[in-house]
Amino acid sequence: MQGGNGSGFFDILDKLSGFALINLLWIVFAVPLITLPAATAGLFAVMADSARGVEPEAFQRFFGGMRRYWKKSTVIFIIDAVLLFLVITNLSILPVMAIPVQLKMVSRGITIFVGVMVLASNLYIWTLLVVFDLALLELVEISLRLVFQHLLWSFFLLAATALVFLTGIFLLPGLIVILTFFSGFVWLVTRGAWRIIRQYEDELRTLSVPDRSE
Repeated sequence: MQGGNGSGFFDILDKLSGFALINLLWIVFAVPLITLPAATAGLFAVMADSARGVEPEAFQRFFGGMRRYWKKSTVIFIIDAVLLFLVITNLSILPVMAIPVQLKMVSRGITIFVGVMVLASNLYIWTLLVVFDLALLELVEISLRLVFQHLLWSFFLLAATALVFLTGIFLLPGLIVILTFFSGFVWLVTRGAWRIIRQYEDELRTLSVPDRSE
């Protein structure tokens, strides 16, 4: 019994050390913004495997994910940045626009909906990116389809992860953030996303084709 408890303790310690290593690697490669998308893909590659019960060699998987997914991850980042910039810009200028109040309310509602959909689709697209060999348009289409087909879970997961992220960034000690927060946060995202994605795993495997450009 004691040996079993000791083994469990060291398993947890090993997992935490792996999270810390990947967290530090992500921070190092996130500082130069040009490598941020690739580093995020590498982080998701490791955490998605862990969330699915696969235990990869974290160091190899991280850099392999950076190398393999850097093109698609960069495009995803650009699309996200453009859409969120438009959402924020639209919300900021609506109050000063000389249009009827009713039209402002409709425009604000549509803008907020678009922003929420962008964020919600990102819960799935990164896990899909690192688990299946899908074309970029397929990644976007499937992510949006999953959001619409599982609205309640998607919005719950979005709210939960947003709460965890904001709480962690503003309330956790800096040392914890540097060592484990980002890898733990991404593990939570991939765990929640995989709960839905695994229901379509066989279908997604049939759509997967090797991307020879990577």
